[in-house]
Amino acid sequence: MSVWRAAFARDFALMWGGGAGAVAPLGFFFGATLLVPLAMGPDRAMLESAGPPLLWIAAALAVLMTLERLFQADIEDGSLEQMLLSPAPLELIVLAKGAALWCAVGAPLALAAAP
Repeated sequence: MSVWRAAFARDFALMWGGGAGAVAPLGFFFGATLLVPLAMGPDRAMLESAGPPLLWIAAALAVLMTLERLFQADIEDGSLEQMLLSPAPLELIVLAKGAALWCAVGAPLALAAAP
């Protein structure tokens, strides 16, 4: 379990570290949810019917921004090879990385999308 905790802590710190890893998707989400209704016009019925799908699409695109960076730091510093060679199950490490992504980006997006 210490491998999971270490991988989670490392990836969570990388997400909130330099480069605006978790702030950029939140900014994209807020920008998309503010600008798309302005582009659609003032028709209330159309905005009510298109609102929920637009929130889901904006949230999905915001999360896609971070998926490229999920393994990028590991590739650059060589820790991905070390993870592959370690006796820890690779599934556990990937689960920790996914949980860190959810805690750093997914949960704030879900809270931002709540009415």
